[in-house]
Amino acid sequence: MTVFQLLLDSNVDIGVHDNDGMSALMWCCHSDRLHHLRLLLKQVRDEFDDDWLSDHDTAGKTCLHWCVHRIQPLNCLQVALLIYFIKIFYSYKI
Repeated sequence: MTVFQLLLDSNVDIGVHDNDGMSALMWCCHSDRLHHLRLLLKQVRDEFDDDWLSDHDTAGKTCLHWCVHRIQPLNCLQVALLIYFIKIFYSYKI
């Protein structure tokens, strides 16, 4: 078990933002930490709603902004876009 997983299991508040307004999800996207992003997304799914997609830092950047901030690899971008499109699909589903 990793330190990251131990923190999540300890019910750490993953909605906290740093002085620049960046959340843990934003930092995962910024650093392209796919494994950590998946762990956080599971926690978000279990505890919160989908507002993480529109959550922004003090500069107005979202998780998607931070995903494309990277040149290579873009693993987190693929996951974030998939979730974003699934959300759109289900919101317009008849």
